[in-house]
Amino acid sequence: MKKLMWILIAALFAKNYQIFAIFLVSESNFLRKFTFDNTNKTCETSSFKTRTLLRCAVFCVQKDTCLAILYDNTDRECCLLDRQLRVFNDVQPDGGNVFDYFEKSANQTKLDCKSGWENYSDSSYCFVNEKSGWNIAERICSLMGAHLVGIESEHENEWLFTRLGDYYEMGYDDRWWSGGTDGASEGSFYWQHSKQGLDFTYWNPNDPSGKTSENCVLLLFFDKWQDFPCMTESNFICEK
Repeated sequence: MKKLMWILIAALFAKNYQIFAIFLVSESNFLRKFTFDNTNKTCETSSFKTRTLLRCAVFCVQKDTCLAILYDNTDRECCLLDRQLRVFNDVQPDGGNVFDYFEKSANQTKLDCKSGWENYSDSSYCFVNEKSGWNIAERICSLMGAHLVGIESEHENEWLFTRLGDYYEMGYDDRWWSGGTDGASEGSFYWQHSKQGLDFTYWNPNDPSGKTSENCVLLLFFDKWQDFPCMTESNFICEK
């Protein structure tokens, strides 16, 4: 019965993910104008594939010339625009792919933590339920004025894993990116934000084990810390 409940929760999350992403972007000062059907569009700045609407917004925030975004819900394509569309003149519905259009606010320079910052000791933490590779996760944290979490003590680690357990009980995944990496010094892990070595560790037995193929530290609620390929898409924790 418990397994069935988690399956139903996962299915509900998948069904409503686009609504969740739209909420995140809208609350981050991107103003939603409309959704429309249109197979012919022009991306003056750039166009690329990305799995979520939130990632599309991140790229727009970082690009000064980006004034608006179109996100193709069918093909998962992000279109960065260097001008705002005249809704009724520029868009003619024709039954093609469905796009969401957002305009960036003039003062939009960073993203917010939609789950709310959680305080522990002298730091604040944002648990981001958005599966991303390590580099994208670090970029999103940076846009929040934060960085991927660096764990500096046993007490901090215990608090974080308690929260991971709480989120797991709420239906979240059990894997979360931290800011640990050995990308610049193979075999010697450090925290990306401070470039300091790991004074405290909580490695799973036999880890780290990936050599050059696994350069980023993943927190697993059931399996402590593990080195994982940085391209693996997982939830992540930002700290400031």
